[in-house]
Formats: sequence, C-alpha cells, structure tokens
Amino acid sequence: MNSKKSLSFMVALMLTLASAIAPSTNAQANTTEGFVCKKSNGTWTSIYQDSRREKPFIRWTSDFGGLAKYTREQRCQEVTNRLNYYMMNQRPFYMTHGRSEDGKYPIICRTDNNGGGCKGLIYTLDPNTRIPPNAIVQELLEIVNPEVGPSIGVPATSCPLYVNVRLYLQGKSSAKYVCRTR
Repeated sequence: MNSKKSLSFMVALMLTLASAIAPSTNAQANTTEGFVCKKSNGTWTSIYQDSRREKPFIRWTSDFGGLAKYTREQRCQEVTNRLNYYMMNQRPFYMTHGRSEDGKYPIICRTDNNGGGCKGLIYTLDPNTRIPPNAIVQELLEIVNPEVGPSIGVPATSCPLYVNVRLYLQGKSSAKYVCRTR
C-alpha cells in the first residue's frame, strides 16, 4: 500500500512540475528569431521576427511565376524556408544578386562574403523587369530598415551590392558595393 501511495505522489509531483515548466517553454518558443510567411496589410510577406519586433523583409507583389500556377503564397513559403535555412546553417550570410545556374534568370542569392559568387538561391527575379538587381537588393534594405537603406544609394555601377543579412537585421549598416577585378 505504501508503494502505491509513493507512486501516486510521484505521478502527481511530475504532473505539477510539467505544468509549471510548460508556460516557460512556450514563452521561449515565441522569442526565437527567424523568418515567417504571413499576410501583412493584405500582401504575402516574408517577415523577420525576434523577441522585440517583426520587420517585413520581402513583400510578394509580383505575379512572376503565375503562368506556372506558382502563387505569391507559395513563393513566400519557399523563400521564407530558404532564409531560415541560411540564417541557421550558413554563417556569415551575405545577400547579393547574380544569375541562375543555367544563366536564364536574374536571382537574389546568398554568398559567404563580400565579393563572393552566388552559393544559394534566395529567389528568382522576373527576367522581363526593367529594375536592375542592385536596385531590388536596395529596395529590400529599405523595407527592413528605412534608416539604413537609403544612405547606400544606387550608384551608376555594375558592381554588385553585398549585404551581411545578420548585421543588417540588427539595424547595423552592413551593405556595400564590391567591384571584382579579373
């Protein structure tokens, strides 16, 4: 009989401890940093969030991909997953632009350093757009941090813009143009 009471007491104690611990675990889950895809002001948006804030990163306004039945929501989900992968698994994480592996499409991509070539796709740009890729990277910076982005300017250069994404999301100026010599 004594062992049954001890067992009952242990089970009750474990349940009490588990319920006391559960709220703090949920609070920790809400403070992790990363990207989420959700509608913001009616537009699918890849949003960066941490314990202090949410910042729009990419607003999915283009219908590029629509002919292939590729929705803005699908692009948002896939790119948000890539951004999270690069943030977790690639340090440092620089964003720039380049061409797809087959050379057909302009892309926004990740690389390991200033001046490095594309190492991974972030997302594909519409090849028919008249907006230069540097301007698109600049626009992303202005969406995330208007105080830092506009100071860079888009010079009349073919040199790619490189952004250390981690530093940039912390509000630090981390973007620069890098001209490669051959």
